[in-house]
Amino acid sequence: MAAVLHRPAGWGGVKGGYAYGKSDAHARFSLENLVKPEDVAATLYYLLGIDPLTEIYDLDHRPLMIGGNVVKDVIA
Repeated sequence: MAAVLHRPAGWGGVKGGYAYGKSDAHARFSLENLVKPEDVAATLYYLLGIDPLTEIYDLDHRPLMIGGNVVKDVIA
């Protein structure tokens, strides 16, 4: 799955009017700067002041990693 980050107006510390990456003509495939959903999550946690490498626990007390890579190029 590929994602191109684009927000017409900035929010939560993300640059407004900034498109990060390129996709094909049908927006099915990322051609440049692939961003995975876990990267978006890591970036949002980072902006909230939570370390994306933090280990959290589910309801059965199993450890889960937030994971992903922070996409610092989209941060204002």
